Amino acid sequence: ELPGETVLVVEDAHWMDEASQVVLNRLERASLENPWAMVVTRRPRDTGFMPSDPLLIELGPIEDEAVVGAIVQATPSVPLRPDDVARIASRLGGNPLFLVEITRAIEARGEMVAVPDSVEEVMGARVDELEPLPRHLLRSASVLGLSFRPSILSEVLGEEVAFTTAISKQLREFLEPEGRERIRFRHALLRDSLYASLSFKRRRELHLRAGRAIERAAGKDSAAVAHVLDRHYLEGHDFERAYRFALLAGDEAKSQYANVEAAVHYRLALDALRQIDHEPGDQARIWRSLGDVLQLAGRYKPAADAYQRCQRLLSEPVEKADVLLARAHSAAQAGAYKSALALITRGRKALATDLRPLARKADARLAAYASTTRIYQQQPEKALAAATEAIEAARMADEPAALAEAMERHDIAQLILGRFDEARYLEEAARIFAELGDLASLASATSALGGQAYLLGQWSKAREYYEETQRTDAMTGNEAGSASAAANVAEVLVNQRRFDEAIEILTGARRTALASDYRDLLPFVGLNLGRALAGAGQLSEAEAALRETIEEAQSLGQPMSVAEAQLDLASVLVDRGDLFGARAVSEKVSLEMRERFGPAAALAAAKCELAHDGRGAAFSSATGSIDRLRETVADFELMPLLLFTRSVADDESARSSISSEIDDLADRYDIVINTPVTAGI
Repeated sequence: ELPGETVLVVEDAHWMDEASQVVLNRLERASLENPWAMVVTRRPRDTGFMPSDPLLIELGPIEDEAVVGAIVQATPSVPLRPDDVARIASRLGGNPLFLVEITRAIEARGEMVAVPDSVEEVMGARVDELEPLPRHLLRSASVLGLSFRPSILSEVLGEEVAFTTAISKQLREFLEPEGRERIRFRHALLRDSLYASLSFKRRRELHLRAGRAIERAAGKDSAAVAHVLDRHYLEGHDFERAYRFALLAGDEAKSQYANVEAAVHYRLALDALRQIDHEPGDQARIWRSLGDVLQLAGRYKPAADAYQRCQRLLSEPVEKADVLLARAHSAAQAGAYKSALALITRGRKALATDLRPLARKADARLAAYASTTRIYQQQPEKALAAATEAIEAARMADEPAALAEAMERHDIAQLILGRFDEARYLEEAARIFAELGDLASLASATSALGGQAYLLGQWSKAREYYEETQRTDAMTGNEAGSASAAANVAEVLVNQRRFDEAIEILTGARRTALASDYRDLLPFVGLNLGRALAGAGQLSEAEAALRETIEEAQSLGQPMSVAEAQLDLASVLVDRGDLFGARAVSEKVSLEMRERFGPAAALAAAKCELAHDGRGAAFSSATGSIDRLRETVADFELMPLLLFTRSVADDESARSSISSEIDDLADRYDIVINTPVTAGI
């Protein structure tokens, strides 16, 4: 908890590793809900942490005139000729760091120096001018990273050189205090260039000394610094220790849901393992763990690769079946539903004649995920059949995780089919996941409870469930899951006609889904983004979003999303004056899908009537649809159609009656109605 208004400053964000990016992404989201401002400095690169939708202030090169003035001001003891100043200014390119470093070099030398080609060369030249011992110490310190404890550096160097007060003074322009017990390099570029200047033999020697010094300092608590020791020992070629500490660090990070950090350590463990004798199962175990943390982090393609490598090393049928299940999960999240089902079928066939209890449990898990994949395919009838089979298999095998998943999918299928009374398992599924301590699955079940509440018109309760899902996903490091929950919140906002809020959330969710290759989420996000943009009057942007959604849903094989987006697109095209295009799109939607998405189909048809035959025809079309739909859809689903109908009603009595119903719905669902009603939804 931070007290009151706070400014969070992040410098050199382009250097941030993946683990740091995850932390900063969470801080950024938290800053939106707290009186915090986040200030980030970074270079224009594709690496590191990039804030979402920032107020961007781009710092261009310093003007030549200002550079000239700064050079003169920064070199008072070394008067330079105007031509020298002009030459320096022309070479600097307006780079402020380059300016500082070159003027420091001139002041230190007491004379004009040759202008090098880069900042690194300037820094290197200044280091070369140090006396031998300080120079030796500075280069050696680079092995310890950007910051380090002086005591560790002294132990690493031993009798080579002492970190005396005199030497410390000579290094002030390169190093600065970091708290009470640490020192840091003033510039990451400096540290990197110094490290690169070390020979491979020297690096190896220093890394090994560093690992031993840090391990000795930690004493019996060496596991606490495993995340530092693994890299030192790997670079120092003590592969046995590197493997042991990398595995410790990976498992610890995994237990804390620091998934990206865990992946870094598991990869180091694999690098070390290749250099030592080991059991065949050791490598398989690490590949499996690596796949698990990558999957939780939403990195589905590299997760799939890790699982495939693991599978090649396994021979035991149940272990192979579980890895096939993990591969199916990655495939489905990436939108490869047929591949996911093929992997499930392959696993179940391999276990078909294996009657061992462990094999029956594995088969139940595969059966449960088959129902999940059918949900992703938007095939609720097949999902229901698969879930019913999986519930029976899980009960027979006494496999609670599979039972809970199948129950959840059973109810989601029933909700999609409109059989709300038949969705009776969700709370039990959530309870089972909670008892198992399976937070990732608990988040999924909580989200499903939110969906149920949403469809029942309990929108405040739905948001509570969705926000709880976001918190749980954030706790487990599941950025993709958190984005999905955010998109669900945005769907509520779209229906409440809070379009600007929804657009901001959906834009962020889409970015996360694309970055994670979470293709399954994209049509849902795109559909709601298109509706929000249309509702906000941004019709060209809405059309683009909906067309992209149709293409994405078609490529994934999601027929419901295709039809729903086509109907919304038809409405937008009418609003843009393209009646021909609207009718062409509407005609692509099957009669079955028109019935399933009755309100959207009715709105598109009524708008076409307005454009072709006028207000009277549109009013008759809309009112007839409203009367027909009242018995089959939730009352809130009629709101867009009611708003349109009121806008084309010529009769004052009819308009008053519709307004009364609109006001009642607005009060019950907290819907904002002071926005345009003839545009989009």
